[in-house]
Formats: sequence, C-alpha cells, structure tokens
Amino acid sequence: MKKLSTIFVLIVLAQISIAQKVNVREEVYLQVNSDNFITGETLYFSAFVTSSATSRLSDLSSIVYVELVGEDRVVFQQKIQLKNGRGYGEFFMPSLVSTGTYHLIAYTRWMKNFESLFRRKITVINPFEEYEKPAQGSQLNAVFYPESGGLVVGRENNMVFRFAKGLQGVMLKGKVVNTAGDKLADIQSSAQGIGQFSIVPKEGESYQAIMEDEQGDFLFFNLPATLSDMAIHVEEDASYFSITVLNKERKLVQLSVSDGQNQVYDEEVETNSEVRLYKKNLNTGAYIASSGDAERIFTFIDQDKSPNQSIEKFQIRDLVQVPIQAKEITQASVSVRKNSSISSIDIKQKSLLNNLNQDLENPNNADIGLSAEWRGTKYVDQSSFIKYLPEVRGELISGKINGSFDEKAETIVTFSTIGQNYQLRTAAPDSEGSFVLQIDPIVGEHLSYLAILNGDSATSLEMESPFLKEYPDFEYVAVNIDSATAVELAERSVRNQIQNAYYEFDPQEDDEVDLTPEQFGEFSRHYVLDDYNRFPKMHEHFIEFIPEVVARQNSSRSKIKVLSRYLLPYDLDPLILVDGVPTTAERILSFSPYKVKSIGVINNRIFNGPLIADGLVSFHTFQGDLHTFNPGDNGLKFTHQGVEPKRDYSFPTYESKDRTSNRLPDFRDQLYWNPEVTIAPEQPYLLEFYTSDTEGIFEILVEGIDSKGQPFVFKKLIEVNPPASN
Repeated sequence: MKKLSTIFVLIVLAQISIAQKVNVREEVYLQVNSDNFITGETLYFSAFVTSSATSRLSDLSSIVYVELVGEDRVVFQQKIQLKNGRGYGEFFMPSLVSTGTYHLIAYTRWMKNFESLFRRKITVINPFEEYEKPAQGSQLNAVFYPESGGLVVGRENNMVFRFAKGLQGVMLKGKVVNTAGDKLADIQSSAQGIGQFSIVPKEGESYQAIMEDEQGDFLFFNLPATLSDMAIHVEEDASYFSITVLNKERKLVQLSVSDGQNQVYDEEVETNSEVRLYKKNLNTGAYIASSGDAERIFTFIDQDKSPNQSIEKFQIRDLVQVPIQAKEITQASVSVRKNSSISSIDIKQKSLLNNLNQDLENPNNADIGLSAEWRGTKYVDQSSFIKYLPEVRGELISGKINGSFDEKAETIVTFSTIGQNYQLRTAAPDSEGSFVLQIDPIVGEHLSYLAILNGDSATSLEMESPFLKEYPDFEYVAVNIDSATAVELAERSVRNQIQNAYYEFDPQEDDEVDLTPEQFGEFSRHYVLDDYNRFPKMHEHFIEFIPEVVARQNSSRSKIKVLSRYLLPYDLDPLILVDGVPTTAERILSFSPYKVKSIGVINNRIFNGPLIADGLVSFHTFQGDLHTFNPGDNGLKFTHQGVEPKRDYSFPTYESKDRTSNRLPDFRDQLYWNPEVTIAPEQPYLLEFYTSDTEGIFEILVEGIDSKGQPFVFKKLIEVNPPASN
C-alpha cells in the first residue's frame, strides 16, 4: 500500500511540475441576470472557466465555488459542478438579506494557489426594512483615469478625473504640474466632480494635480505613472480611429481589435506606427484593442444609428424572436431582463461613470474595463508552492488528523455518505497527518461520516472548508436611494410580490439524485433478516444462516472473517460497513440485530484506494441513517454540502387566443434565462420568448466564449407596451 501511495504522489507531483512549466492557470467569469436585486428575486448565474494561457474553456476543474459575501456575513456558498468549463446555478434572495452592497465571487480550488478569483459587485435592497440614508463621507477621494490605463510617453493623453466625498461629487479647480513645478494644464471639476484635461508626458517624469478647495486649502494628488512597457494608444479622428502599439524592444507585434463578438482587425503591425480603423466599418459599441498583455478600450457611437432608434417595440404577452449569429462555435448564456432604470447618458459617458465609480470604491484597482469584467479580478501571485490540487475528476476533501498516530500502522482515513446507496472513499495521511480524499460529485446535502481505520480514541479528525477562509479587503459602499429610485423600487416590489404569490412549485426542483450504487459490485449473497428467524445476538445470525461469514463474540474477543471463494496468498481483515460507514467487528456485533434490515456479503478481495480487504460485510439499518449506531470514537459525523442540482428553466408561453383568456397575472421582470446555449456558425440561433404584463425597456444579453477563446457579447433592447386601444 505504501508503494502504491508513493507512485500516486509521484504522478501528482509530475503533473504539477508540468502544469507549472506551461503556466496552467484558470480564470472564472460569471454572467449574472442583474447587478441589483430586491429581496424576493432570484440571482441567476452562468459560469465560464477558461485557461489563462489559451482563453479557451478549461476542463482542468470539475467544480467552481461561488459565494456572495457582505461586510459582516456570507449570504450563500455554493458548489457548482462543471462540465468542460461550464456550469450554472441560482440563489433566491430571502428577506433576511439586508440592504447593502455585496460581492459575488467565484473561484476553483486550483485558483486558490494563486490567490485569484472573479469578483462582481451586487446591490441588494430589502424593501421591507426601514431605510436610513447613508451619511456622506468626509474624506475627499480622487480618481484619475487615463485612456490607456497609464500615461503614454510622447503622446497626447486624455485624462478624465473625478473628485468626490462619498458618492457626492465635489467642484474643485487647480492645475497639473511636473516634478519641476511647471504648470502643464489648468483643470476644474463640474458640480458632479467630473473633469478632463490633456497632457504630453515625458519619460522619467512624474505629475501631480494641485487643487484648491472652498476654504482656500491646497490638496495634492499624484497622477498615474507613465507606461514603460508595451502600451496601446488610440486617437479618434473624424472618420477613423488611429491605433498605435508602443514598444521600444520589438519591431513587429500582433494587434487585434474585437467588439466582444467579432474580430474587426487582427494583423501583425509595426510598433510605433499608426494603424487606421475606419468608422464606416464599425458599429456602435465598445471595442478592445489588444497586443500581448497590453489592452485599450474605446467606444464608437454612430450618430446615424442611435441606440434609441434600434429599440424594437412589442406588446404585452407578445412572442419575441431574435436570431443570433456567431462566426465560431460558441458556448453562451442568455438573459432577458427589465432595465432597472433608463438613463439619458450616452454609451461613452455611462461607461466612464461606471469606471470612475468603481475606482472611487476601490482606489487600488488598476484593472478596470471590459476585459477586466470578463476576466474577473486578479490578485498578485504570492504562492511559492502548490498547496491545492485541481479537482479534475471530482470533489477533493482535505483535512488533518489531530493527535499522535503510528504511520507504520498504515492508518487510513475514510469518507462515507450515510445511506442505502453510499459512497466510500479512502486516503492515506502523510507524516504530518494531512490527507486529501477524492469523491464523486454529490448532489445536494447528505449526512456523511469521516473516520480513521486503525485509529484510537486519542486521535480526532479536522476537516478543511473548501471555501475561502479569508476574503480580500473589499469595499462596501452604502446604498444611496433617491426619491425617483424609491418609486421605481416600490413598483418593482409590488410586481415581485404578486409574481411570488402565484408561483407554481415545480416538484422536479427537489428531486433527489441517487448517490453511487453498491460500488463494490453485486453482493455474493444478500440476506433480509425478516425472511429468517431473528436471534437476540448479532453473531448468532452468521452461525445459523450466513455461512460465507464467520463471526465470533465472547468476553475477550470479537471477530468477523469472510470465507473467500478463492485461495489467496495471505489473509486480510474484511471491510465492515454499516449504512456505508466503516466500523469494527466489536462494535457491530454488540449492536442490536433488531435495528438491522439486511446484510450483504462479498467474498472476494476488494480494493478502494489504499484500502485492501478480504471481503465485505455490509449492514443496512431500516432507516439507512445508522439508527443510533456509533461506528467509532474518533469519527466525525456531519452534513456534507454537495454540488447544486441542475435546474430546467421554463417560462410562460402564450398563443394568440390565450392572451386574454389566461387571467393569471404575469409581472415578471426576468422574461427569459438560459444558462447553457450552443451557437453554431452554420445557422443562427433563434432566441424565442414571450413578454409579460410588465411594461418598459428590457435588455437581451447573450454572453459567452467561442472555440478560439474569444469573448462573445450580443446586446439588444426591446420595449414592451400595453396593447393598442381600439
């Protein structure tokens, strides 16, 4: 057994070494149906786990961990099973969740080695709580947002800035100076605290903004540093965008420009030379120019194709059909949801304000923008070794044996799900008592047992939580609700309460999925004790009618031995289970036989990880829950949280004749949700859904990733109006 364990460790270490050499990393992205919720609504999410090296969907991990964390509590923690890098889940927002900002995070076990995770801010409003308007902060915050992520040397740089106290903008005026104190620009913020200026940075220089407040005091703010490595500079002309890749060491680089759905440019270009992207070939939207690790986000608005003119209009309970095309095979998810508010701010201004607000909440976050949103939030790799193995084939359970144990005694740690259909897994601890068990994914919560074979009462087991022990220093900004937002929230809450009142329970949602069936094969013999005469002592049943097993019990010794059908070179103890949990002959022979329903026997040598046993004797109680039986003194009985069950999402459909005859109210804000969609290039994917009785502007959002690792984004707005009066 020790030789087998050594071989396994060597194989794992070899795989880790190869992974480190090829820089195998994972990234997670979650598409969510909304960034803001009221209690009583459901948060839907669809997970995309990709390789950092190729940007394609990754099959390295089989489970992704999703959490919603607040300032003083964890709202939920879920395990989502992955298949080829894809998975999905949901969470109903209960009324116990208080109004505030939360952070939705996601990561795999492998990502924990590199302190990397996906993060997205979520706002929750509880309309049943008394709202207290947050006090404005007294500290002045300043954010400077250069268009290229940093100052590009020798080029004119447009810089947007915002000054604010809390969420309230502050009007200031001042100037930008270099290290010598020379003034380069006069600047002034608006009543919202927003302003803009341009400078041409020089190499080796640093810059500072000197502002004067209402009291005449001077405030000093450092501008972002100049970019010394590769950078991308974009300038807008009347008819084209000028794109320049800046790099001192290389002459040729690959430049690609994407709108999130299609590649509009992908060529090898000379560094420090202009590439023109003509506007006549572009559609309104956001674009990502990338070369190596450098990225630049810019937007284009075609005034002749105003977004408001492209909004298609429908009536309530109308059929909506939208064809969606992709150039490559694309795995995506689809959400159709009512916009929480309609803003008159144009695309460029709205994107800018979002970035500024994110920076005000997290001034140290330098990874902002569309690409950061897709790739999640990254943290600096501080790991010098690999602590967490990837969950390639199933969930890994780790822990430690507390207390002294004899390593030479071949101690084995076992994990069992308690029940008729059990799952038993084993592992050998290392010299320090640490162990890792691999189990097949289990759906839902199940009573489980962790035990030590060949252990004594002086030892105990400690399990390690698969979720994060500590969280990064997230910013939790108080929710500010104005009078207009309050009216909208009241209407939304009424719609939601009506919808929940008429919610029809789907029994499939609570269907229990069977665990692993008898994993050692069919029983050689299976005895239902009620089919025979019962005896007061457990060992008497083996004497009377179970000839495959020898059982003896007296004041000094208890023993169970399975008579093997084959001649074996040496004898080993059998594996004794009660409802899937390993135990000893002494304990089970002292247990009341009237609580046992059946006994199954396998009279062959069996193997399970490092465990080798001559035969199996499996006892099943009537309830399948151990029925007061204590398997051992050093075991740990607990409820194991498995992966979330898969859901089938369905939404109301209306034929023309049913629109008025169906009197059930339908005030859904979420018109459609499909977390797993495959879009093939041969023919468009036809999205079909029906509108509800809710009027307003709805957004169709399709997000995914294609077979080449490119992000896919499709957005469309529709307007739902009441039926025209006759």
